Amino acid sequence: MQKSELISVIMPAYNAARFIAQSIESVLDQTYTNWELIIVDDGSTDNTKEIVSDFEKKDSRIKYIYQRNGKQGKARNKGIENAKGELIAFLDAEDILIPTMLEKQLALLHETKADLVFSSVKYVDEQMNELKNIHSVHSKILQGIHGAEMMLKHDNCIPIITVLSKKETIKKAGAFKVSDKIQFGEEFDLWLRMLLNDAKFVSNDERLALYKIHPQQSSKLAENKYFQVLKLIRELPASQDFKKQKDVATCIWIRRCLKFSKNLDKKKLRKLINFIPSFYARNISLLASYVLPYNLLKKTIHKLSYHR
Repeated sequence: MQKSELISVIMPAYNAARFIAQSIESVLDQTYTNWELIIVDDGSTDNTKEIVSDFEKKDSRIKYIYQRNGKQGKARNKGIENAKGELIAFLDAEDILIPTMLEKQLALLHETKADLVFSSVKYVDEQMNELKNIHSVHSKILQGIHGAEMMLKHDNCIPIITVLSKKETIKKAGAFKVSDKIQFGEEFDLWLRMLLNDAKFVSNDERLALYKIHPQQSSKLAENKYFQVLKLIRELPASQDFKKQKDVATCIWIRRCLKFSKNLDKKKLRKLINFIPSFYARNISLLASYVLPYNLLKKTIHKLSYHR
């Protein structure tokens, strides 16, 4: 382990006064001490700034930046732009790092010669009670097109609050896209683009962070999740080697949307139909949407969205 390496921890914060002190404390408690914490205030209207200012006065490693509200992707990019370290970690203003997180992830990064390392998380409620939600890592190593394919099939298996990554690898992939249309999937999108640039990701089996579940979370976007992920899959580079994987993943996500979305109407079903990769299946489904009853139409889309 190279003790001299500076790790820049990026924390976007929007009206985070309720939880941010505990999140900052979890960085202060890290066993690896060569870090800077860059908190990007995304236009908060509560007393987030005052809380962070108190910490700034106590520890020069903590830095505060303000920006007009631009959502998490823009805030994370602002933090990366201002980072002095060549290694980047991420922490949301409501979550908590286990004290050995930075130390263990840095060791893993060097041992495996990875571009990015990540781990599992423990889910907790607002009172820090452990929840039954289980996060599982599907592959120990993700790399290149095969790694991107595995991620697309298994959803986003990389909790951003456990990531330690080389800054150059993030910047080479273009960092986070700033778009309301993929706000649910902005980190998923970045991981996929990094893998398609042949980055190597390695997972740690330990649960190195606490992910807090509460009603105010910005990531809770109901069924919009499926349409956002389908959009980002569509916009991924479509090399000849990756086109089949994209089409298969699109069909998987269409079927997930049909299965788990609770508020689909015929208008949303037609929107979903537009993502079907097969020209023939797409047009048959669209025609069917004007003549079939709702439940039969769902079954038809499900059947026709299988990739052949």
